[in-house]
This record gives sequence, C-alpha cells and structure tokens, in this order.
Amino acid sequence: MRISLLAFVAVLTGCGAAATPQPLSPPVEQSANVAIAPAGGAVTFPNVGGFSGTFVYSANNAVAGTAASITTIDGSAASLIPGQLPPGKMLAAFEFELNQSVTFVDWYRLLTTITIPSSITPGGHTFSEYGYDLKNAVAEGSNPGIINGWTISFAPGTGPVTLLANHTYLLVLTMQ
Repeated sequence: MRISLLAFVAVLTGCGAAATPQPLSPPVEQSANVAIAPAGGAVTFPNVGGFSGTFVYSANNAVAGTAASITTIDGSAASLIPGQLPPGKMLAAFEFELNQSVTFVDWYRLLTTITIPSSITPGGHTFSEYGYDLKNAVAEGSNPGIINGWTISFAPGTGPVTLLANHTYLLVLTMQ
C-alpha cells in the first residue's frame, strides 16, 4: 500500500508544538489480474470506496496469455503523478499494466466509464480523466467526461493505439 506525499508531509510537519502529528489515511486500493482477449471485450476495475471503472476494448493483437494488472485507488494519487498535478480535486485513480504489448484496432478510452459513489453530488461539477505513463514519467493527455447519474462516460478516440508491456498507465479522475 502506498503512502501519499501529503500524508508523509503531515507526519513530518505536525499540527503545532503541543499537538501530536496525525498521519492522513493512505489511499485504499484493490487490484486484480484479468485476461485480454484478442477479439475485444471489457475489463471491470475493482470497486473501492464506491469508485469503479470499465475499460471496453476493441479487437487487438494480444497473444495467448496476455493479461493486465488493474488497480483502483480511492483517494489522491498525487504522489504517483509525474510532473504537474491535474486541475481540480483528485477523487480516484486507476492503474493498468499489461504483461505483453498490445495494439488495439479502435480506441474506446482507458477508462471508458467510471462510476462514482452516491456520496458525491455531481451537479454543477465537471469531471475529467488524466492519463500518465509512469514508466516514462510523462503525461498522456486528458479527456472530459459526460456525467449521467453516477456514471461518467468518456468519448472514444482514434485507433490504433498500442499499450506497451510493463508500463504502468495511471488514470486520475478529477472533479472541478
């Protein structure tokens, strides 16, 4: 489990001379391993704190045994983000890592939809996902979402798109 930079700073700085420093709770996360089918399909990320996501993917060149490690992180992933933080409040993050490089014929977004907990009032807010390749420590871009109830949908992009083996791709959901 990761401890965020903010929690680490809180432990170091404390709340004053008389107060005992209290660490912030680290983000809660849950992971799973899933197979990637050459014909296409959908991968559902674990539900953590009411956050979950779905990656709908197209036909691709995955070889037998191609799998992805997927993780949902409830809370800020600020300590994982290379470079400048995205605007808005970071609600959750999702990691995706393949054991083999895969080229997808069409690109429906990573993630295609994200579900948020009912404790978040979506009215009056905008939601976006920001993508990062953590191995190369670069931002991959952002995508605005369309909210319907507690599900956020992201418009498809253009394909083909190749995701590289052993690269952790981080997607951060923000609310503004």
